[in-house]
Amino acid sequence: MPNDDGTAHTNRLDAARSAILAVGFRHGITAPSVEAGYERFAALTDTPVGYDAFRDAIDACLRDGLIREPIRLPEGALQCHWHLELTPQGVAEARRR
Repeated sequence: MPNDDGTAHTNRLDAARSAILAVGFRHGITAPSVEAGYERFAALTDTPVGYDAFRDAIDACLRDGLIREPIRLPEGALQCHWHLELTPQGVAEARRR
């Protein structure tokens, strides 16, 4: 039986979330924008994740305390940068997957 839209969306979100945790665990990403961060993420993962699913999964990971706030203004910087960095809870979750 084919998945309904809700189940398919949940599956895509879970796959994207797993890929984000895996990439965040193995690689730190710092990029000038979320779009550039996504491009770097896509190059580092074997799981195809669309941009919209990536953004939804980033929101879910942030809401669940698995990643740190991705948009930051580093000390001395003239503009914000986008980061993918796991929290200790995110590291533990990545190790479980």
